[in-house]
Amino acid sequence: MVKYLKEFKFENFMVFLLITIDIALAVLSSVFLANVLNSLIAKEMNQFFLWLAIDIIL
Repeated sequence: MVKYLKEFKFENFMVFLLITIDIALAVLSSVFLANVLNSLIAKEMNQFFLWLAIDIIL
């Protein structure tokens, strides 16, 4: 197994990087969804649509 890790060092690094980015975006999306819910509860529609748009982009 170590042989293949060394042989495909670049490919393994790219997979690790993509998985890390995916996890970070999932966490950010959850934070933005909390802001969407808070804006909706506070009846601030402009902020609601702003946070919703940001979450959709992510």
